[in-house]
Amino acid sequence: MYSRLARAFITSFKKASLYPFLLGTMMLQIFVCAVLFPALFLSDGPLCGERRGDGRLKTVGDRTVFDEDIGTSEKLNFAFRHPPVSRAETSSHFKAMTHKDHLSRTVRPFTILTTTNRGFLDFTANWILSIRRLKLQYNITIIAEDAEAYRYLTRNRTFDYQNLRIELTEYGFSHPKPQRFRYSGYRRLVNKRPQYLIDKLEEGFDTLMVDVDSFWFRDPLDFISPNYSKYDLWLAQGHDGKNGHRLPCPCLMYFKSNVISFGVVRHWMNRLLKAKGMESDQQSLNNVLKTRHGQRLRVGWLNKVNFPTGDDYKTRRENQEEMENVYIFHANHMGNFTVKKQIMKSYGLWIDSD
Repeated sequence: MYSRLARAFITSFKKASLYPFLLGTMMLQIFVCAVLFPALFLSDGPLCGERRGDGRLKTVGDRTVFDEDIGTSEKLNFAFRHPPVSRAETSSHFKAMTHKDHLSRTVRPFTILTTTNRGFLDFTANWILSIRRLKLQYNITIIAEDAEAYRYLTRNRTFDYQNLRIELTEYGFSHPKPQRFRYSGYRRLVNKRPQYLIDKLEEGFDTLMVDVDSFWFRDPLDFISPNYSKYDLWLAQGHDGKNGHRLPCPCLMYFKSNVISFGVVRHWMNRLLKAKGMESDQQSLNNVLKTRHGQRLRVGWLNKVNFPTGDDYKTRRENQEEMENVYIFHANHMGNFTVKKQIMKSYGLWIDSD
């Protein structure tokens, strides 16, 4: 009896259509690939942060640091990622520390990143002192483009080297004089920014990229942190383009460390390499933000009221307008090296002694 029932069941199963079963399986696979995987790897929540390294955070005293005991699997993952475009030497032991107030408002650790060469050393020193004046304990990474700048920065006893890392790039070039805006030497210097930026982002650091010809009045993280979950990039504005189009200014930008940022910065870097100096970093970034990759990036603009261009700041000061809401002064659009320095001194924005 049981054998007859089994044969009847097998016969009916063979006659039944398998198309509904196969269709259901295929729809399930599509759902997993299209919805669950992007949600897992593109999320800005703690899960994504832990995958990038937040799982190593621990508390030491009143500071939060990275646990340096990294597992073997994590070392292998780091080794097999894209190799950095630039290699660097460091002057001191640098731990991935994050200011505890900043950590409480964001997911990932971060560093302030800038580049300099011997033509901009006095601006660099003045910029560092303006940050120390605010008693900020954020990580600062300075990439020196030549050996003379590296020696000066590592031996200057006026600096507080806590959380300050000086690196020397292997792909540097040295100039005896400060470089002018639009000159090839200046472009070669600033066009390296995305190469250094991608290194820090892929190490798991949110990165605030800045120019050294600036002076800090207030902590820019106070402006960024309240809306941290809304954007992937915070970007300063240059002069308006055609029809009021906002043009980015790479002089000040905060990138989150996530896969969307990786793709956009690599696209920006590759575009500059292909342009071979015929396109500025600002023009290139503006074009990248218009692409399909750039459109995926959630951009929060740093308004000109709080982050004015240099000439806007000058006009507001001459008109005796309110200046207390300005976070950072940047001496762009203000002439050459000598003129910038004279203006900053006249405004009382020069701390470093000559």
